[in-house]
Amino acid sequence: MISRPPTTTMFRPLLSDLRAKHLIPLAFAAPLAFLPSSPLRCQSTSTSSLLREPSPAAPRHVPHPVVFLDTRNWDGDKRGWDAWAAYLLEKGFTCLEVRVAADDGEKRATSEEVLEKLSEELRQQIKLSANPFPPIVFSRNLGTLILETHLSNHPVSAAILLNPPPNPSELHPPALPTPPRPFTYEAFPRLAVVGELSKPRDVEAHRHVKSGEVDAILVGGKDGVEGGEAMRAVERWLDEQGF
Repeated sequence: MISRPPTTTMFRPLLSDLRAKHLIPLAFAAPLAFLPSSPLRCQSTSTSSLLREPSPAAPRHVPHPVVFLDTRNWDGDKRGWDAWAAYLLEKGFTCLEVRVAADDGEKRATSEEVLEKLSEELRQQIKLSANPFPPIVFSRNLGTLILETHLSNHPVSAAILLNPPPNPSELHPPALPTPPRPFTYEAFPRLAVVGELSKPRDVEAHRHVKSGEVDAILVGGKDGVEGGEAMRAVERWLDEQGF
């Protein structure tokens, strides 16, 4: 099902209302730190994470954590997830940002080997967070390939793909040594593909959207899938899924 929410005015996340601990920039120096007044930072050899707890002023606390997949150390996408995290922390979600990196000195001949390695790094960081509930995982652009690899092997409560590549098998970006093979994991109800109203064919090209097995959310607004309209649309979708 394709959802087309009405275009709304530009939204600015209420960053000024968040407590300082929710706004600490990503810093990945400590291997593991348990600081009651700070986010929890975890680090493996090539991948790091930042755990932020929901705002005390949130109307509820959701047990399922939100995991944001940060791929800047792999594909150079440096946008981060601060705006999304700020929005969902205020809604009562615990947020874990995982920054993956493939450069561990080993050469991998195929894209599948690269994606499997990054998926394993994601799995390890989710495990280190020690939350018993399967996560709600967000990814964007090339990062959706890592998440879809993860979905092939590991359970999640929900997955949100922002602007996934419409034809992954035709890709051969610098971050991947070969064009990736099509994914074969089965669709599940709590999977959403989010794209822009101006590019509906990109969303409809996703194989599970084509088959009508998952939800597609099309958003407008100046900032597209990174803007306030997208955040509100995804929040509504999460409410519909029972979170």
